[in-house]
Amino acid sequence: MKKIHITFTVFTVLLAFLFIPGCGEPKIDISSEQAFTASMEKVYNSVPDSEREAFRDYLNLTMEGKVPVSFFGGERKIPSYDDLIQTYALVKSFGNRDDMKLLGNINGLTRTDIINKGKLLLKLDLEERQANHQERLANLNKELAEIQKKVEADQKFEQEHQKVEVSCSGVEIREGLNFENKPWGTIGSITAFITVKNNSSEPVKHISGNVDFFDGSSNRFDRVWLTYLLPIDQGDELLRVDNLQIAPGAEWKGKVVLKMLGVNKNHPYPPKKQYSASLSDIKIILDSAVSRSNFDVESRVRRLQNLQDSIKETEAELAAMR
Repeated sequence: MKKIHITFTVFTVLLAFLFIPGCGEPKIDISSEQAFTASMEKVYNSVPDSEREAFRDYLNLTMEGKVPVSFFGGERKIPSYDDLIQTYALVKSFGNRDDMKLLGNINGLTRTDIINKGKLLLKLDLEERQANHQERLANLNKELAEIQKKVEADQKFEQEHQKVEVSCSGVEIREGLNFENKPWGTIGSITAFITVKNNSSEPVKHISGNVDFFDGSSNRFDRVWLTYLLPIDQGDELLRVDNLQIAPGAEWKGKVVLKMLGVNKNHPYPPKKQYSASLSDIKIILDSAVSRSNFDVESRVRRLQNLQDSIKETEAELAAMR
């Protein structure tokens, strides 16, 4: 009875050994061209027809020891059996050390070994690509948040500009010297009175734009830049005030003076009510430490859109990997 038990035990061990993955399978031998050709044929023939394309993929990956950049692209090429057989001869002919390493990567491996190694390489590559995309996505979202804050600040800042009211409250004519013998007749000036109501939360530093003067008709007869805006109590000198500093909540009154206004002596000044002035192309500059040039604002808006597009693209690529 004891003898039968031993025989059964040996049979069980042998049976288990036969079912160990890879056990008894042909192995690739690169010791010579003949050995390589014969062993490759045995290994290749051990693969079912329906799995040979996938096997060639795994063999290619195992030889490379990594997943090539072109593996998932349009340049991907699955080597045929003939390609694989010719590999040995090509490597031997050129004697490239790196190419010999490719063969060394599959030496002594069975079909099962090659499949398992190929699957592991794909798994590791997938995990690495997912990690890279996750990192890229995190960086894109971080930059998006920063740009979004700046764009919102730009928008809020622009709203502050719109709270500043600039209006023209009327004009005044001052006749000057009368040159009887000169073709221009009387020379004087016309003053446009400007009112600025600063309803924003920051001081108004500068106002640019135009004051257009009319003489009772729809035709503008002259224009003065608002850069020459002066406090109302200042003389009529043609000066430029670069820093107005109109405080938040304040109402400020100023003027723009058009000097050397001359009309022909045969056409004296018309009545005051026929003169008028209006404002155009008004731009407000607030006294803020933040630089907000049109170029900066537009660049941030474009960058925001590009980031949103990149995030969508990266999310789609990441989803495709799952």
